[in-house]
Amino acid sequence: SQELVVSEPDGTTRAFFPTFPASVTRAIEPSPSADGAWVYFAAIGSGCAQAGEYCLHRARADGSGVEALAESRALPGRTLRPSPSPDGRYVTFQFDVAIGPYIKVLDLHDHLVFPWGVPGVSPQWSPNGTLIAYSAYNGDIMVLSPDDATTRVVARGRGYLAADAIAWSPDSKWILGQL
Repeated sequence: SQELVVSEPDGTTRAFFPTFPASVTRAIEPSPSADGAWVYFAAIGSGCAQAGEYCLHRARADGSGVEALAESRALPGRTLRPSPSPDGRYVTFQFDVAIGPYIKVLDLHDHLVFPWGVPGVSPQWSPNGTLIAYSAYNGDIMVLSPDDATTRVVARGRGYLAADAIAWSPDSKWILGQL
């Protein structure tokens, strides 16, 4: 099974959930909110639209209050790799469907998934909240403006989905990835 754990500064680890939620069978890809109040993650569970598929969830930072994000449950595919915006209003995620993965955004206040999606994987919201970095199918590292869905290449890839993990510098001035 896949379970989230917390690593303490002294090197000890503990289960993230005080009691593993009955509604979840597997939990992966945790991403904390900037204010530390929430942890977003993908999970297989009873809250997902299709049995055996991952959908987005969140829990309080202490592992309590687990909830499936209803808007991701309504999508006909897997929702993975959540990355919350710094202001906590949005979460970007990877949406996998038969024709390939897409980057989508969920508005947590209005409970709506933005109508657009761009092909790619591994979205990461910038710390300043203005851009989302992700990897294109060809391995290019891209940035996306969530305001108008415009995209641009910031680094040319060298192969299919080569940059599967992306991270921003704390000042949002540079992106780390693999090519």
